[in-house]
Amino acid sequence: MPFYQITFHGSGFNTHIEGGDKPLIGFYTVRRVWAADSWDAKRLALDRLEQEEKVEWLRSDARSHGSTPAIQIQEVDQITLWNYLFGSYTKGFIFYSNEFEEDEEQEHSA
Repeated sequence: MPFYQITFHGSGFNTHIEGGDKPLIGFYTVRRVWAADSWDAKRLALDRLEQEEKVEWLRSDARSHGSTPAIQIQEVDQITLWNYLFGSYTKGFIFYSNEFEEDEEQEHSA
């Protein structure tokens, strides 16, 4: 069976984190799985991500603030066994606030 690396984009969170002055509204994260095909890889990786304690907390907190969080699959890549075992990738989350979206809107309008 092949190995896959899946990039996820979480949006619509509007979650406040202790010590932060602006709410976090989204994130990017990467997960790796071993699956029969890309469809199974997407399903397995998403199921595992949604069961992670941090993601459950983020979703719950966002809903309590009236937000509707969503997690989409951004990219799916088949990778080698070597990359699966030894390749480097960001194992945590990359969070962003609404400043990120404002910067993107300014770039697109220019």
